[in-house]
Amino acid sequence: MDNKQNGVRIRLLRQHLNKNQEEFASAIGYNRSYISNIEKGRTPVTERLCLLIEQAFGANPEWLRSGLGEMFKSKAISAESDYPPVAKSHPFNSDDLRHWQPGHNIGHYAKEEIVLAPVYNEADAGEALRNYSSPEPIDWVPVKARWLSDHILLVRVRGDSMEANIPDGSVVFVDMNQKDIIDGKAYLLEVPYIGATVKRVYIDYQKIILKPDNPMHKEKVFPLEALERDELRIIGRVIRVITTEV
Repeated sequence: MDNKQNGVRIRLLRQHLNKNQEEFASAIGYNRSYISNIEKGRTPVTERLCLLIEQAFGANPEWLRSGLGEMFKSKAISAESDYPPVAKSHPFNSDDLRHWQPGHNIGHYAKEEIVLAPVYNEADAGEALRNYSSPEPIDWVPVKARWLSDHILLVRVRGDSMEANIPDGSVVFVDMNQKDIIDGKAYLLEVPYIGATVKRVYIDYQKIILKPDNPMHKEKVFPLEALERDELRIIGRVIRVITTEV
């Protein structure tokens, strides 16, 4: 078994379960440093370790050893979905609402308070973050204050490539602190010759696959090194989706 690829799969599994290295290691009777070395490809994955992971987390033996098939034996064991079901944002009198800007302390607002949050388009968000500048909002939408933080970016998605999970015109909440790839999760990425776009991301050996939810659109494949060379940039993971009244 290839140590590097095995380590990548162990890391993907751990992240999918929303566990840190200490929690993951403790659940199977190892220490954090051992799991860290496994994920970095420094220590080989043993058959005993695979069996313990299968028993503790319900991992699919074939996927764990070769990357083939689903990550889990049963989808019921899999971690929670990318984001809550698509919700609709209802109109409010904007004169009654306070405006929130990324970077503002959300602690100044009540958790259930409805605030106006800025929305950016995909292209502007990618270009601005690449140049370390602030994009100009294209809209403001009413959302609950507890959905926001200083590392959340709201982006308007255009097109039908992510139908029916992310309809055309939806607003996605992107957590810019979540850049580690979790197989099958949706991310906002900056892609060469395309710009910023939302796609599901998969790692398959030395390849990164960007997959749309709509089967009418084709997936795009890049070498794993594209991330290391900063040719392909992950802006953040999609954690919530809303549709807005027009």
